[in-house]
Amino acid sequence: MDLIEANKTKLYNQGAFWAFNTAKYRALLSNDPTVIKYWYKHEAGKFFPDVYKITELQRSFYYGDEFVENAEEFFGIIPMICESIAKLVCGSGYDFADNVPPEIKNRLQPILDENEFDTEVLKSSMIETLGLGDAAWHVYFDNEISSLPIIELVPPERLALKKKGNRVIEYTVKQQVVLNDEPQPYELHTVYTRRKKKVEVNGATRYVDDGILQRHRIFDGSRFQDNNTELKKQIFTAYGVQEQAVLPLVDFPIVYLPNNLNNAQGATRCTGARPYGVVFGLDSVSGAIDEILSNCVDTVRKSFPYLLIDEQMIPSDITGDKDKSAFSTRRHSFLLPKNAKEAEKLLQQIQAKLNTTEFVDSVKFQINIALNKVGINAATLGLQLSGHIESEATQNAKERNSIRTRNTFAADYQRHLEKLFAVLLQYEDYINGNTIATDESTGETAVVADEYHGIKATFRKYIVDTPEEVSKVLAEKVRANLMSIFAAVREQHPEWDDEAIYKETNLIYAEKAGAAMQIVDPTKPPEESVVISPEEKGEGNPAEGAGKGLQDTDDPDDGEQADDKQKGEKSPK
Repeated sequence: MDLIEANKTKLYNQGAFWAFNTAKYRALLSNDPTVIKYWYKHEAGKFFPDVYKITELQRSFYYGDEFVENAEEFFGIIPMICESIAKLVCGSGYDFADNVPPEIKNRLQPILDENEFDTEVLKSSMIETLGLGDAAWHVYFDNEISSLPIIELVPPERLALKKKGNRVIEYTVKQQVVLNDEPQPYELHTVYTRRKKKVEVNGATRYVDDGILQRHRIFDGSRFQDNNTELKKQIFTAYGVQEQAVLPLVDFPIVYLPNNLNNAQGATRCTGARPYGVVFGLDSVSGAIDEILSNCVDTVRKSFPYLLIDEQMIPSDITGDKDKSAFSTRRHSFLLPKNAKEAEKLLQQIQAKLNTTEFVDSVKFQINIALNKVGINAATLGLQLSGHIESEATQNAKERNSIRTRNTFAADYQRHLEKLFAVLLQYEDYINGNTIATDESTGETAVVADEYHGIKATFRKYIVDTPEEVSKVLAEKVRANLMSIFAAVREQHPEWDDEAIYKETNLIYAEKAGAAMQIVDPTKPPEESVVISPEEKGEGNPAEGAGKGLQDTDDPDDGEQADDKQKGEKSPK
């Protein structure tokens, strides 16, 4: 589909337009003005023969060379937005769910550490998804690199998909062929599809998954070289791959990372279209901000005092001509006009006026347009656009929109992590030879790979409450009879064991009641529990530090505890 047709049908993520946008936002994400200007001047025209669009690009701020005398400032709002949302999601890390067995964590952690996943790959993946629309994690094995599965971040330019309905049925990972450190005019395509096995179920034919089929093909830019035996042998040998192999895996070794945040135009799951980034459509806003800032900086620079100089003050060179360069090379030194010359004023100083208010207001307006589009607030990025200092409560209220956006994106990536953990464990089993079973009687083999589904992880909170804030909330819950003191102590000190929690709870009840304190030991029957008075407690009774139960006394602040006393029940451990 050419650009004009894509414009007509509004499918901005199809064909030439998708490739053009991906390349453009790749340049904008670099945050490098040199890269951006080079792309607009030299690379943009390679994507489509559209004279009108090229003429429009040439009018762009990034394209022209008319800023020789002016400043060029770049704000870089597009990479700032993408990086900020990524930090909101994964800046504090993530935790495995409580039901994940320790042996699973012990298997996954070395793989994640080996690939620098938590420190590098995860954040880069989010920026790719937010800025370009999608990416993928490719899991494979290369014994020359590591004895563990390798996690590769595949950018959207190197990823091809084939869909059927809303399901991806084929993944293709592309890489340029390099032989003897020299790039070759070929691409090596790694293609993954599901292998199906026919089975009979109650007299009906059904097809079930039987591993993942991996194929390698060579593409020369126009067609595949499937019949070029010599070329395939040379490249496959150099890369240590087979033309075709069956991987005994339950899931694809590809985890697709589509952007589902504010992505409603043409990129629904059922259309087969590629999604686009949250910042798509902001290139004009980004250019406007950069141009406004450049004009503002230029105004500031030209507002410094400048001189009007009489020509007779400029010395002459050896030939008698006025050597203007010898006098001053300052940009803001100008010759005094002859018709305005006064004999007593051979040198005049002019003080220019400085007014940048309009520039600043214009930039704030453009930044608000960009941030509202992606669903985050300026306060989240540390930007003060209101013109006055806002209270903490006002800023927190405004950040709710940012938190909603963050939570939506985090939920997507938590599902992606669950898929990745399953694939990593399946691939490790495959490397260790634990995924194939052989029938001794028939000699037939079958895939018996474990699924490892349900290994969940949760991103930590973006704003971590201080211990004082946590204590205040828990105290209010206890006062309102929404939580017991024992539960509050456990939540305030999650690192404590049960013995320490029981001890602290007993002390709190003793201080509140000012009466006898019953130490309820969960290892003993209630009749063997010991009752200790506050006086005995003050004499250093050893039960003070060994008690494990809750205070069993009438407490007007805790009706639940009083009911336990009347019923003679044990306190929960």
